Amino acid sequence: MSLRTKLIAAIVISNLVVLAVLAWLLRTEGVSFVARVERSFEASFEAEMPAVLRRFVEQSAASGLTIERVLESGNFGILCEDVMVVDFRKFSDDGGYLQFNPLGAWNRDPERFPRERIFEALDQAIRERRAKRVAGGLCMPIEGQDGDVVGGGWFLPHPIPEPRMPVRSLLMTFGIAIATLGAFLYFGLDKWVLQPLGLLGDTAREFEEGHLEGSPRIPANAAPELVRVINAFDRAGKQISRHREELATAVEVATARARQRERELVLSQRLAAIGTLAAGISHEINNPLAAMMNAVRRLRRSPRAEDEKWLELVDEGLLRIGKIVRRTLDFAPRSATPIPFRPAEAIDRARDLVAHRLQRDGIDFGFDDATAPDDLVLGDSHEMSQVFLNLFLNSADAIEDGGRKDGSIHVTVRTMTDEDGLRVLRVLVEDNGPGASAETIERLFDPFYSTKGATANTEKLSSGLGMSISYAIVEQHGGTMRVRSRPGEGFVAEIDLPQASSLPESGMTS
Repeated sequence: MSLRTKLIAAIVISNLVVLAVLAWLLRTEGVSFVARVERSFEASFEAEMPAVLRRFVEQSAASGLTIERVLESGNFGILCEDVMVVDFRKFSDDGGYLQFNPLGAWNRDPERFPRERIFEALDQAIRERRAKRVAGGLCMPIEGQDGDVVGGGWFLPHPIPEPRMPVRSLLMTFGIAIATLGAFLYFGLDKWVLQPLGLLGDTAREFEEGHLEGSPRIPANAAPELVRVINAFDRAGKQISRHREELATAVEVATARARQRERELVLSQRLAAIGTLAAGISHEINNPLAAMMNAVRRLRRSPRAEDEKWLELVDEGLLRIGKIVRRTLDFAPRSATPIPFRPAEAIDRARDLVAHRLQRDGIDFGFDDATAPDDLVLGDSHEMSQVFLNLFLNSADAIEDGGRKDGSIHVTVRTMTDEDGLRVLRVLVEDNGPGASAETIERLFDPFYSTKGATANTEKLSSGLGMSISYAIVEQHGGTMRVRSRPGEGFVAEIDLPQASSLPESGMTS
């Protein structure tokens, strides 16, 4: 059952109840009113009748009591419907009496008229000298001028016209008033309550379907209380929408973080496999490589002119192979005694190594160290210098390749708490170079991946191992390394190294 139907039923039932109660009250009050009128009339009749009787006696004494005089007395007809007067003086000696019927006896039913009861009541009233009620009338003694009782009379007052209250008119009036009030309440509630509630219900349905952008339309005639409810509902909807957006953002961030951790795990497993492989093949390659390099040196001691060019190429190729083999050994697991050091030391050492290059290319270098002297990490500062050196050189190469004349590299070190609640020292290396594509960022830590297109004739050795080796070194220090970039927006490398005070005494990761 809808709220509208319930309101109609409630208004109809309440109106019927009110009308029923009103009818009962009017009927009860009418009965009570009639009883009060009757009592008042009887009291007035009983009080006035002795005076009428005295005047009757006075007139009788002055002119003599005759039947004609009794019948001509008009006061009885005014006050009474039936009268019976008895004079005991005329026949007091023999017990007789004289009965007068001033209004006649034609209207009496001889069989039903209570004559004996009236005479008994008259006798009692005369003896007690007070009125007695009998047969709907009053039996009253009649006293003479000297105060003696000369007779008595039975007086039946005119029936009182039953006072009728205008019950029907009152009920109709009240019924119309209540119906009008009910209609006003219904249409008022429909306009001021039901319509705003309907709009609120439509908005709630839209919220349920996921449409949280719009606000509920507030009718101009809505009650202030409903306006507050609608506004509160609107604020709640906006807050839910805001929480949903925040939740979606948090889920997106968590998903990205999970994917990043997954990539890091895959990369770590790949680097571990490469390191294990490198440790095995380096020995197998180094031995024949050393023999070949010795043979080339012997041949170059007394070379023939036509062989010198080829020997030089072979020598350069063997040197490069040796460098690659030595660099692959950086992937091999190793155990070292960790030493507490400040990341600023490794950064300063790497900066000194590239200072000449930065000055030559006009690249500005900025360093902001926000750590305290006791903010240390455990590991090998020289290995970390290798990481920072590789990042600085990559930034310098990118700025040079991008053709920027106002290149800059900025390094920031600060302490913070990472996503896992661990206290870390975060190093940010940022440049304003040309940036990198998403595909490049995705493969940046893959071994042997390079964007520089290195050849035997280039001055830059780009084997594609620099970033993967740097990642392995950071991981061996218990840290993490992340990069982010967009084409044309520079490049950012982010390194988190666990603070020494938050690590167990177990050294670097082996």
